[in-house]
Amino acid sequence: LLQILAAYRKRDPLKGTEEEEFVENVFDSLICVVDESEGKQKFVEAEGVELCLIMIKEGKMSKSRALRLIDHALNGQSGAEVCERLVEAAGLKVVFGMFMKKQDGQTTEHLLGIFSSLLRLLSANSSGRIRTLAKFVEKDYEKLGKLVKLRRDYATRMAVVDKEIRNEQA
Repeated sequence: LLQILAAYRKRDPLKGTEEEEFVENVFDSLICVVDESEGKQKFVEAEGVELCLIMIKEGKMSKSRALRLIDHALNGQSGAEVCERLVEAAGLKVVFGMFMKKQDGQTTEHLLGIFSSLLRLLSANSSGRIRTLAKFVEKDYEKLGKLVKLRRDYATRMAVVDKEIRNEQA
């Protein structure tokens, strides 16, 4: 599956064609594979992390799908090896760079999932965890500032919905 996707790392299929649907289906299949422990291991061995990082940096149509694939690969207790590979493959620069740009809600969700997995699964004193934490505090804590802003925005949205729910219950 990764070999099939490699052909689309720098070029996108034509919009609205069967080829585009095929690429989407390959991504969906890979997501199903990496949701399993053995699939995560094979994904790392086959350099799937590196391919996804290339697609995030250089792709157009494949960018969001590769980000979603990375998010799924990092998830779960068996995702620690994938987290380590992401850090080793200079993925922090790619992921944090994308985080600081304006993006849609789906992309933000996947980026937050990636951050959550990295902070949860990388062991406390590992160089990968230290590098991840350093990314959050560089440039005068700008990434933490953005996280706090996101938290406030989501809390405001939730407060409105909670109020509506309370009104319906009353």
